[in-house]
Amino acid sequence: MKQWMPGATRYKKQKKEALATLIDGGVKVESWCAIKIDGQNYLLRYMRALSLDQAWKVASNSQHEIEAYHFETMAAVTADDGNIEAKPVLDMIPDENLF
Repeated sequence: MKQWMPGATRYKKQKKEALATLIDGGVKVESWCAIKIDGQNYLLRYMRALSLDQAWKVASNSQHEIEAYHFETMAAVTADDGNIEAKPVLDMIPDENLF
């Protein structure tokens, strides 16, 4: 888990730029959670966007320095089979203008 903390600190320091990358890609929310399962530490990342394909396309062509750092960080902490796509089955959103 310690290897993830420098990234979180950097994103906080460059919050304005990090948020700009999310806006550029149509991302509505991106969350990172440190979790432990059977004694093993994991980083759970959740992202919701108008179009995930569009968000990835924009991110891969981004000129923001923080985006390059993001891709390096993800490559370092993601297992080879670590990407799991999930389809929402229920959204409970009090403010429907969020999405």
